[in-house]
Amino acid sequence: MGAALPLLVLQDALRSAFFALGSPHHAFWNDLTWGVAMTALIATAYLSHNDSFAVFLGCWAIAGAIAAGVGVWQLRQRPQRRGALSWIGNHADLGRRFALEYLFARGSGYLALLSVSAIAGLSSLGAINAARVLFGPINVLFAGMVAVAVPEGVRLVKDNPEQLSPAVLRLGLFLGGGAVGLGTILYLLPASLGESLVRDSGWSQIHLLIVPTTALVAAEGFVFAQRTGLRILADARQSLRAQLVGGPLILAGAISGAFVAGATGAAWGFAIAMSLAAGLWARMFATSRNHDRPMIE
Repeated sequence: MGAALPLLVLQDALRSAFFALGSPHHAFWNDLTWGVAMTALIATAYLSHNDSFAVFLGCWAIAGAIAAGVGVWQLRQRPQRRGALSWIGNHADLGRRFALEYLFARGSGYLALLSVSAIAGLSSLGAINAARVLFGPINVLFAGMVAVAVPEGVRLVKDNPEQLSPAVLRLGLFLGGGAVGLGTILYLLPASLGESLVRDSGWSQIHLLIVPTTALVAAEGFVFAQRTGLRILADARQSLRAQLVGGPLILAGAISGAFVAGATGAAWGFAIAMSLAAGLWARMFATSRNHDRPMIE
């Protein structure tokens, strides 16, 4: 991983560059290259009985490195090492705040999970994580939107600035609606099918967490939309402010819920806190939208 990670980061950066350049088809073919190469390498390892975890991890990393090389060829440019430091300096006003926001978001999230484990037990944390895993398709949708939403939003605002707020609202409704739809399907699954999904994790306990997890993921979709709007406006200050308040709020909700009702309480604590945080993010976006700010170019 240590050897491959720089190339994997390069591949991810190239994917974002293709969307920023308005060439999403290049990103599609590049990711397809990774998928095909990984499938071929894993199949070869499996058929040759070299099917250890380390080998599979290597197959994934090597395929990503191949995709990075293909991406450089697609872009027709080589990474400019000498220009990296100057680029970082030119974007330091955004980079510092976005980096701090990311670290704070990840740190508060992991601290919340560790707190739930310490208060309600490891089995409760496992049930919460298992419920989140069932919403994997929505998480994949979030991950895909990260590379697409900001460059497309910037192009939209340049053509028609008044369309930003409706577009952000539609994005939030789309992601939130997807979470509600998937949550409804999961909640109505027959117990036998639910058991086959989670194997030995205990469907009865996880089923109790489907409703609060649906609310949580739906609220996360709304937060994602508002954060994207702030990214489009290049307003790192308001985005950081929202995260500095929202992170402790979610941590407090998880801890309070775990004390009151274990895994179920923690799940509802996450959901309620995220819903409150969504309102905060919406206010920050509205504040930024009402001020004239230079957008990302």
